[in-house]
Amino acid sequence: GYTNWRWNGITTLEWADLALDVIARRRRGDALAPVLQPATEPISKYDLLTKFRDAYRTTHHVVPVTAPVAIDRTLVPTEPRPPIEEQLTRLREWYVEC
Repeated sequence: GYTNWRWNGITTLEWADLALDVIARRRRGDALAPVLQPATEPISKYDLLTKFRDAYRTTHHVVPVTAPVAIDRTLVPTEPRPPIEEQLTRLREWYVEC
């Protein structure tokens, strides 16, 4: 996992929750931000992979690698979401329920 590639996105389950929340707010007539950009605190791709491993309780070994070029794909959130650890735990539990 690249230690110098940064990311702060959300899981697909978090996107679904956000979409349902937006629909509910619109139905109530609540004001919404003109652009919704959900995100979490920035982490490296390496850290993201280790959090997946931990959330899914696997024994995969994640090797930290420094890429020749650092990449920052982080976003400036207008809609802060729960930490990625919480999202991954919910996602794992959701898959078990399916």
